[in-house]
Amino acid sequence: LLGLFESTINLESSDKGSNFFFDISFKLDIRGITDNISEIESNYDLTGLKVLVTEDNPINILLLKKILAKWNIEPVFARNGQEAIETLEGKEFDVILMDI
Repeated sequence: LLGLFESTINLESSDKGSNFFFDISFKLDIRGITDNISEIESNYDLTGLKVLVTEDNPINILLLKKILAKWNIEPVFARNGQEAIETLEGKEFDVILMDI
């Protein structure tokens, strides 16, 4: 099965057991995802809303930028909690979006 994805299985062994692992690379086609974003509408004027987004996944960042742009929001992105805390110092935000 791994051969179909041009991948190989790797092995690390020690006295306490073995670890088997592999990497598979996929190309993500987000055209269908981003096409649906055009359907998103808001009855509220959110222009100027200050939003801090803590997100480390590049795909999620891309999607959030597109979604928030539909509402005229230009978010500030932090890649992790520490960066979010540093960004908060001396700045005010109306909304903070982050996962746990």
